[in-house]
Amino acid sequence: MSSKWLSLEEALTKALDAAKAINDVEQVSIFDANNRILAQDVTAHVDVPPWDNSAMDGYAVNAEDLKHSDKLKVQGVITAGMSADEPLEKGKAFKIMDGGPGACQC
Repeated sequence: MSSKWLSLEEALTKALDAAKAINDVEQVSIFDANNRILAQDVTAHVDVPPWDNSAMDGYAVNAEDLKHSDKLKVQGVITAGMSADEPLEKGKAFKIMDGGPGACQC
């Protein structure tokens, strides 16, 4: 086995040569669609969830508070489907869990 690295062009040529075009199209039940390739884009008619949600855990803070300290007390935790019960207090932060509202109305 050779340890020679392929150039980008050689790797691309090998990948394209190995690829097989799929031209057959059939309609199947959504329950039978697992591990299949879509023939066209699917677009949702409604946003799910219906808010800008956090893609990862993080904190909602007032940027002005960070000018005075890089340590803020956690006022509360916002999880998926929740919103803050009260406004964000000065010098504090809300912990936002994955899936929680990203645009916090703090």
